[in-house]
Amino acid sequence: MAELSEIAYAIKSSEEKIKNIARKLRESNKHSINGAFEKDLYLTTNASDINYSVCAIDGGLLAERLHGVDILIGKALAVNFKYSNSKLLSYTYFPQKFPPPTLDARFGLDEHESQVHASLFRLKMEIKTAIDAIENFLPDVLLFDGSLLPLPNDIPKKDSIIYPEYAEVLALYAKLYEGCKNNCALIGVIKDTRSKRLVNALGINEPDLSDSRFANFLLKKGERTCIFPYAEEDTPTIAELKKHGEVYCFYIKSSERDLPLRIEFLNGNNAKEIPEIIRSLSSISENYAYPAALIEADLCAAMDPKEMENIKSKLSILLGSSLRPLRRDARPFR
Repeated sequence: MAELSEIAYAIKSSEEKIKNIARKLRESNKHSINGAFEKDLYLTTNASDINYSVCAIDGGLLAERLHGVDILIGKALAVNFKYSNSKLLSYTYFPQKFPPPTLDARFGLDEHESQVHASLFRLKMEIKTAIDAIENFLPDVLLFDGSLLPLPNDIPKKDSIIYPEYAEVLALYAKLYEGCKNNCALIGVIKDTRSKRLVNALGINEPDLSDSRFANFLLKKGERTCIFPYAEEDTPTIAELKKHGEVYCFYIKSSERDLPLRIEFLNGNNAKEIPEIIRSLSSISENYAYPAALIEADLCAAMDPKEMENIKSKLSILLGSSLRPLRRDARPFR
């Protein structure tokens, strides 16, 4: 129990330190973040009536590493909510509410490639679904579960056998950006993030402090941070996609009882509208401040581990022998 007491003390001490940093910055309410839209560090955002259509995209994934082969099964779907005076008038799914899973198998991937391949596989499904949903629903707002840019861990080495998959994902992102340029607000909603872009830009020298933890102490209900560029400097990925649109970010706290959301959006011409949209869509629950359309998409995309067991069983029958698990997963002495 002594170790637990030490951990509890460390957590409390860390939180007190963050509270003091946040309090000082709240009092000044100023920053020097390059490219930020506002001079104030935090601002109030009001909720308004929802009189538009909202399309949400999410996907589910199951991955299994076996001896010599990586098996993935996943699915992605879109749900389109139409609102009038903040009341849900109708909802539609694409391609359907519970789409059949897509199967993928790859051979000869190392540990890192296996993880990257799984992420790229899911991204391809979700972005393709988003592109098709825009054409089918013509929504006013498209909510993407996750970032609007590939994460650094999603980028394989150029000599990797899965690099062409990454190039395909980049092309899909570009197509999605173009599809949302004129009549659809493209918004990435990130529930949990370890990003330090904001705290680093503010010059906060705390190695264990993430944007999300800081924003939780900085913001009160209905407040958001200033809007700032996704990155301080362009990486090759950002430079490539910047030809089709630039990504901006902010953090928003729609409920006193829930943690802030990281929000990313494309281009700055509708920057003033995005925080209001997210605040309005996330005001349904005090305990889980999250857009209802994304909650529905998440529920429909969830996958049962039994689906993977079923696939493995069928493959074993076709092979005439059982699939071999990795040695670390086949220890007889556990």
